[in-house]
Amino acid sequence: VFGQTNISLLSRHTMELGLRVDKNTAFGQNVGAQSYPKIGLVYALGDEPWLRSHISKDVLSELRLRGAYGVAGQFPAPFANDRTIAFNSFNTQQSATFGQPGDLNLKPERTGTLEYGADVGLFRNIATFSIGYYTSRTKDALMNAPPAPSTGLGSQLRNVGEISNKGVELRMTLVPISRQGLRLTLTGA
Repeated sequence: VFGQTNISLLSRHTMELGLRVDKNTAFGQNVGAQSYPKIGLVYALGDEPWLRSHISKDVLSELRLRGAYGVAGQFPAPFANDRTIAFNSFNTQQSATFGQPGDLNLKPERTGTLEYGADVGLFRNIATFSIGYYTSRTKDALMNAPPAPSTGLGSQLRNVGEISNKGVELRMTLVPISRQGLRLTLTGA
């Protein structure tokens, strides 16, 4: 199930709201539906009348502030939650051994990401700049984990660990030539 909406006020304040709910057969029997919310906000500061009364669009074409938070999921591989039997050869005969141990509590890993930044356009967007900061945290990371050796079982995809990631993103675009039939765009990130 998925739903999303955009709400705008005076074409300067925009909010995006969304929610996705998943139930998958790759989840263990003990795991229910998972929800993934998101929210995004954009403030077109460059369109404010009080700013436009001081700075021309010929100089400052665009100025936006933005922020967003969202959760995404990575599903386990199909059948990773199921207990299986492996058929191997022993003394030229077929034999059954432990296969995949299965995990009734196997669920998707979930990554929550917070991002905020700004976009600036100069000289009728001949030059544009974007800067953003993000931080993300993955919980219940899916990794192959070995059980205790005494069980005789093999490794199993499990929800173990947490992963954290942070960074800054910079982007610049320059359009030195823009004519009918010819346009040159240079981008660096």
